[in-house]
Amino acid sequence: MGRNTRTAAVSFILSPLPVHRPTKLHFARELARAFLAKNLIKTDMLAIGMEVVSGKKRASWIRGAVARVTARFPPGSCPSSWTIGREILEDPKLARALGRDIHIAPCLGISRQMTPAKGCADWLVPPLLDHAALEAWLLLSPGELEWFADPGNWARHLPARDPRLHYRHRTLPKASGGTRLIEAPKDRLRVLQQRILHGILERVPPHPAATGFRKGASILDYVRPHIRRKVIVHIDIRHFFPSIGKGRIAGLFRCAGYPESVADSLALLCLTATPESVCATLPWADAARFRQRHLPQGAPTSPLLASLAAFHFDRRLAGLATAAGARYTRYADDLAFSWPADSRPNPTAFVAHVGGILVEEGFEPHPRKTRVLGCAQSQRLTGVIINDRPNMARREYDVLKAILHNARRDGLAAQNRGNHPDFPSRLRGRIAWLTLLNPARGQKLLHLLESLAPPH
Repeated sequence: MGRNTRTAAVSFILSPLPVHRPTKLHFARELARAFLAKNLIKTDMLAIGMEVVSGKKRASWIRGAVARVTARFPPGSCPSSWTIGREILEDPKLARALGRDIHIAPCLGISRQMTPAKGCADWLVPPLLDHAALEAWLLLSPGELEWFADPGNWARHLPARDPRLHYRHRTLPKASGGTRLIEAPKDRLRVLQQRILHGILERVPPHPAATGFRKGASILDYVRPHIRRKVIVHIDIRHFFPSIGKGRIAGLFRCAGYPESVADSLALLCLTATPESVCATLPWADAARFRQRHLPQGAPTSPLLASLAAFHFDRRLAGLATAAGARYTRYADDLAFSWPADSRPNPTAFVAHVGGILVEEGFEPHPRKTRVLGCAQSQRLTGVIINDRPNMARREYDVLKAILHNARRDGLAAQNRGNHPDFPSRLRGRIAWLTLLNPARGQKLLHLLESLAPPH
C-alpha cells in the first residue's frame, strides 16, 4: 500500500460518519416517527407534534398533518415511517409549508423513539437511537465504530495477511468438490459480534419452520416432521451465506426499530467484503460473489443472521407446502418437504415451484443435491435416516461398533488409523450423536467405550 493510500485510509478512519443534507421527506419522517411512538392516537399525536414542530404556523400545520394521517391509518396500526412521511407530503399545502414556515427538530429525543415494524414490537432489543448509543453499548471508543464497520470498504484493497484486516481467511475442500472459504473474525471484532448475537439477534424469533441455530432446538426438530412419510423432497441452497448481503441484514435491524444509520452500522459489523488478494485465489464465479458485502462463514453472528434473513422465503415456502398438502422445515441451507401416505404428490412440479421462489428471493437451488425420496428408499436428511425413526446409517453404526469391539482386544491406539490427536474424544462425539438419534444404541456403545482400559 502506497503512502497516499495509507493517508487516505487513516483520514477515513478518523473522520466522522458522512452527514447528508436532509430532504423534506426526511423531515416528515421524523414527525412520522413521533406519531408512531404515540400509536397514531389523535390527541397524543397533536400533543407530540407541538413538541417536534416549530414555526409561526405550527398549530394549523400540525392539525392538517394529523388529520391526513388519521384518515389513512387507524389508531394502533403500524405502517412504516416512510409511508406516513410520504402521506404527509401528498398534501401540497403541507409540502410547501415544510421547510419554509415549519421546522421539525430531527434531534429531539422523543421523535427518535424506536418504532419497530408491525409484529416486532415485543422484541426486547436494546434501544440504540444513534451512533453514540451504539458505540457505548458495544464499549467502543469514539471513532472505533467506523474502523470495525468499514463503511467505505477500503479494507478490501489490503493484502491478504495485512494486520489491519479484521478477518483471517482460509480455504477448506468440500466433500462434494470445490473449496469453502472460511472468514473468521479476529478477537476484537468477534467480541463485538458476540455481543450483537446475544444482545439483539437471540431476541428475534425465527420462522417456526427454521430449526437451525436456535436455542432449545436440534437436528431432531428438522427431521421429526418427516418421519414415516410417503415422499420426501430435499433441496439444498447453493452459496447460502454469500448470497445474503447488506440490504437483507440491514432490513432485519430496521424491522427491530433501529434508525437507518444504526441498522446499517450493525449490518456492516456482521458483514465483510473479501479482499482482492484473497479473491484472486478463488474461482472466478466465487470471487465475484465474495467481493460484495456478504455474511462471512466463520463469524458467530452469521448462522443465526442467515436463518433470520430467510424469514420471508420461509413464509412463502411454508405457504406453498400447505397448499400442496406437505410439511416444510429448514435447517440452515437444507430444505425438506414431505407428504403423507394417502397423498398423490407431483414432486417434479413442486421442485420447480420451490426453485422459482428461491430465485425470486435471491437464492440459488443446488440441482445436484435435489433429491426425491420414496418410502421404499433410505430416506436420509442431513445424515439422519428417518424411514421409521431417527437413526444413524447402518454402515456408520457398524463401523463405530467394530472399532469399539476391536479396541477391547488391541487397544484404542491400534484403531486410530487416522492419527487423530484425541481419538477417545472423537469416539465420544460420534456416540453422543448416535445417542441423540437412538438413545438405546448410544448408551450401549458408551458403556462399551467406558469399559475399555486406558491406552498404555
